[in-house]
Amino acid sequence: MTAKVADKSHSCTCSGGGGCPRQYYAGWGRLSIMSYSAGMDAFKAGNYQAAADAFHDAITTDDQDHKAWNALGVVYTKTGEYEAADTCYENALTLAPGTPAYERNRQKNRDRWHPDVLDVDDGPVLAIPQQSHPKPVTMPAAVARPWWHYAAGFIVFIMLIAFVAGMAGGSGKSTTYQAPQVTAAPVQVTAAPVVEKTPAITPGQKNAVRKAKSYLMVMHFSRDGLVKQLEEFEKFSHSDAVYGADNSGADWNEQAAGKAQDYLDVMPFSRDGLIKQLVEFEKFTPEQAEHGASAVGY
Repeated sequence: MTAKVADKSHSCTCSGGGGCPRQYYAGWGRLSIMSYSAGMDAFKAGNYQAAADAFHDAITTDDQDHKAWNALGVVYTKTGEYEAADTCYENALTLAPGTPAYERNRQKNRDRWHPDVLDVDDGPVLAIPQQSHPKPVTMPAAVARPWWHYAAGFIVFIMLIAFVAGMAGGSGKSTTYQAPQVTAAPVQVTAAPVVEKTPAITPGQKNAVRKAKSYLMVMHFSRDGLVKQLEEFEKFSHSDAVYGADNSGADWNEQAAGKAQDYLDVMPFSRDGLIKQLVEFEKFTPEQAEHGASAVGY
């Protein structure tokens, strides 16, 4: 599927069972919000076809809805329609430039789209010259010594023996040498630290993390809200759901700010009312809720 924002008249051609041209037009309304919410419900239920149809309807009603473009792109990434997903992310970023979540989703999609293209710089390859074989060394010829060198050496040897014999006979006493006693210093042995092995991640934990990240690509959650979503709707165990939320990489203050903006996009709130909504219904902490309200201008 391809879809591109260009002007006030847009078209989308689907590939699959047949063509389905659509005409997009600008216009804000509750129908777009309802379609987006229906798409989110379908996505949470794992019904990607219904989710795609609902996000299509939201974009048909309001082709400036960058959240719907992003959500549709996530569905396409899930179903392997990487080229169509890339177009959706491009549209979302055209309407909301620099949005970190949209940029991350686009990059993840492109990584799956072209998994064989790796941006890896291994550095320059150094050419190592081969070492040349050393030349053999020619030893100098032996020099012949005259006969009197050997005679002089023999005479010195005889004189040395006579001197030692004279010293031994003159003393008449034997001397016993006592070696000094050496006490070995104590050696302190420090035991090596015991390294605890990190337990391997279980399949349930691994899949809980993946599911948590997929939810955060299209929606904003508090930690407790995400745990509840994984446990009640996705049927993970409580421990796996907690592990998935804690290892999803989410910034809960950032999630609170995003959820606050989601509410203000639908209806007006006072600051206290918005904080109450975030705490009581979305299960953010009071500190996170106050951060979210401040992030949207309150």
